[in-house]
Amino acid sequence: MALRKFERYPTLAKARWNYFAENTGKFTGYLTDISQGGCLLKTAENIDTRRWLRILIENEKVCHTVVGRVVRKEHGIDLFNDTDFTLFSYGLEFTHPTALTSNHLDLILDLSRRNLTVLSWRNRNEMSSA
Repeated sequence: MALRKFERYPTLAKARWNYFAENTGKFTGYLTDISQGGCLLKTAENIDTRRWLRILIENEKVCHTVVGRVVRKEHGIDLFNDTDFTLFSYGLEFTHPTALTSNHLDLILDLSRRNLTVLSWRNRNEMSSA
């Protein structure tokens, strides 16, 4: 039996983020595994759990902002398009809005449909040992 409140959607969307209510600059990352209640943020920045983040997802025509709180942190290297890499994965719980409506979710999924390839360090090691 699933303990998740909302269905998760595998996706990959490049995003900019910053610390909510602080002027510390903008950072980049990737959103994956999104649901109406949260997502997974992959970034090279080290973030403490329980921190609040503002996330901006955009393309040429549309932008969408959500606020979330870090509830989980994992270490792991991911490589995106052979140029961008991330060191950490953070489970984010959306706090504003507290849950995305189906319209919000459709928008984010539309924005994320890009041909980006993710190679985790585990997959890369397996490929190189063959």
